[in-house]
Amino acid sequence: MQEQRDVFVIGTANDVRQLAPEQIRQGRFSHIVFVDLPTPEDRREIFAVHLGKRNRDPQQFDLDELSSATDGFSGAEIEAAIKAGLLHAFMDGEREVTTLDIVRRARTIQPTSVVKREQIESLRRWAREHMAIDAGGAGVMPISEAGVTDRALEMH
Repeated sequence: MQEQRDVFVIGTANDVRQLAPEQIRQGRFSHIVFVDLPTPEDRREIFAVHLGKRNRDPQQFDLDELSSATDGFSGAEIEAAIKAGLLHAFMDGEREVTTLDIVRRARTIQPTSVVKREQIESLRRWAREHMAIDAGGAGVMPISEAGVTDRALEMH
């Protein structure tokens, strides 16, 4: 890849600490960026996307309430709450799904951020304490304060 021009490569990993040194050495990737779990705003957008994918108008839902009810959820866990809410509404007389249906289903989901709390906090701590080498020539660049969970580690 070093001889190639105009090539953009992105890789993801749930835990950068598990990557072999040759995968993150200087020159392999230009940048390593940590991305944490979705923020409240991110969660609202994720709900809007997944509701739209299921032919539901996101404006018909209280996205703020859904976001608040899913603190610590990954995008996949948000999608699971929507699917469970849709199924519940269908099985409850084939009625239209509501915000409350999704909130109730979300409360039955134990997010990975709770189940794997210690591992996630350890990864966040590691991310705050280490630096990534910017192979693009800008020297050393700090890693985000946030850390990584299952949302992604982006390398490009």
